[in-house]
Amino acid sequence: MKKLMVMVIVAVCVAGSASAAGLKQEAEGRRCSNSTLKGSYGFIFEGTAPWGTFRAVGVTTFDGNGELLTFETITVNGISAPGTFSGTYSVNANCTGVAVSIHEGMPPSELAMSIVRGGEQVYALITDPGVTITGTFTKQ
Repeated sequence: MKKLMVMVIVAVCVAGSASAAGLKQEAEGRRCSNSTLKGSYGFIFEGTAPWGTFRAVGVTTFDGNGELLTFETITVNGISAPGTFSGTYSVNANCTGVAVSIHEGMPPSELAMSIVRGGEQVYALITDPGVTITGTFTKQ
């Protein structure tokens, strides 16, 4: 029984080491660029800002070259409005990035991004002062 238990522990340790090595290789082999984000992505964002509770849903199209266009519906404190804005984005080799949205009549807004699943999904955080809004983009 003791010998069987030792064999099981060794097998689990070897399997765990192999899995960790595979994950490390996958992480090291992963390379992203602006072209990782190309096409239309549905999104949802929610959180709070100095102006109140914020929610947004919509579609952003990334062109693969650092330009984006967004159509959205936002709700601030229960009041909804449609909107459209353009912007730019830059993706790092480690699959992090930043986007800057340009809303007419407002200062630019910055977004930190983490690109996962080979560009199929993006986790995002608006980094403007006083804003706590997070969201997820999912490729359509």
